[in-house]
Amino acid sequence: MLALTLTFFEQVVEEMPVSTQRIQNSRGQAFFAYKVPDQLRAWSIKFRPIRPRSPHFNGKLERVQKTALREFRPMVDLKDQDLDLKHAEWQHLYNWERPHDSLGPHSPDGCQFLHPQKRDILNYTMS
Repeated sequence: MLALTLTFFEQVVEEMPVSTQRIQNSRGQAFFAYKVPDQLRAWSIKFRPIRPRSPHFNGKLERVQKTALREFRPMVDLKDQDLDLKHAEWQHLYNWERPHDSLGPHSPDGCQFLHPQKRDILNYTMS
């Protein structure tokens, strides 16, 4: 589990178009192993565990999990050899092409929902 957690964080740091400043989670055991906090510190990422029995603090995560269960899970066979590829395709669709209610009719693609000045700042931090 520890190796999987570190691999996940490496992907987040590598793939996110903006720098990650803080990680919030629900106190999973892997987050308290020495290697995870040490690696987060090396990346200058703050670790913020939420209070026990407080799932309302993880609303964004709970929401994306609900969407994945509703939209992705029914489309795949969990024994499919191409499951990782299909998940990566769905993740790209979700993160870059699919409209999100919070953005009105827009998708996150190209940060089209941001004010031009904010878009310039984001583009600056991405380069």
